Amino acid sequence: MIIPLVAITVMFLWALCYPLISIGLEYSPPLLFAFVRAVVSGLVLLLTARLLRRPPITGKNHWAAIVVIALTATTVGFWGMFYAGGILSPGLATVLTNTQPLIAAALGWCALSERLESKSVIGLFMGFSGIVIISLGSMNVQNGELIQGIGYVLFASTGIAISNVFLKRISTKVDGLYAMGWQLFLGAFPLALMSLNLEDFAEFQLMPDLVVSLLVLSLFGTSLAFVLWFWLLARVPLYQANAYSFLTPILGLLIGFLFYSEILTLSQILGTLAVIVAIWIINSTRIIEQNPG
Repeated sequence: MIIPLVAITVMFLWALCYPLISIGLEYSPPLLFAFVRAVVSGLVLLLTARLLRRPPITGKNHWAAIVVIALTATTVGFWGMFYAGGILSPGLATVLTNTQPLIAAALGWCALSERLESKSVIGLFMGFSGIVIISLGSMNVQNGELIQGIGYVLFASTGIAISNVFLKRISTKVDGLYAMGWQLFLGAFPLALMSLNLEDFAEFQLMPDLVVSLLVLSLFGTSLAFVLWFWLLARVPLYQANAYSFLTPILGLLIGFLFYSEILTLSQILGTLAVIVAIWIINSTRIIEQNPG
């Protein structure tokens, strides 16, 4: 029972990120905002690990994996999603973002020897179909920058999928606080370099709303969520953990319904039911062969 609760908690924290990022982008350029978010989150985790006297990361292979995760999850992931948010409609961005579990399942098959049963494959595509149904009403393809926006999201989703494979490989071998802290901290600096070259720092406004959104986003939507995700990957196959990613937009809808008086449509309800059934199917199956490497 603990694993589903942890997974749902992670997805809820990630669902909170969407409104918080929207608030922050009103007062900051996207890459600068992403850089500050990553640095704050990374430093919080590193300081916590130091205070708790957790074992530091050792070994060239482990450090190499951390660097890859930093570049794919933090640099590529944050960059792609922050930029796509200003181009694509929420519906289309949601659908494209949720290709990540499908990409991760394919990579897990190749890199982790996670051989899925046919029911799991059906479940993954059913979950993705549910996200498509949920997003139908908010899709907007009348956008001259559509191809560019799609590229950003798919680039970010691929980066995150790659990072999850490497996270899975080291999840039982290194401390989660140090691993997540270092990957956020190291991955932030390429974002800073891009921001220096592409953005106008005069657009940054240190307003109370920005500070609050940044702190909540960094401490809960990033630091806590990433550590819980690392804990989860150490205990379940990658494709099962990623299946819960389909819940993120659903939890976002729930937040909108409860706190912003948004009305749920029939397509959103049907899509939600499809996702719930898909997650049940995926978690009721097993991997045929697993070699975590």
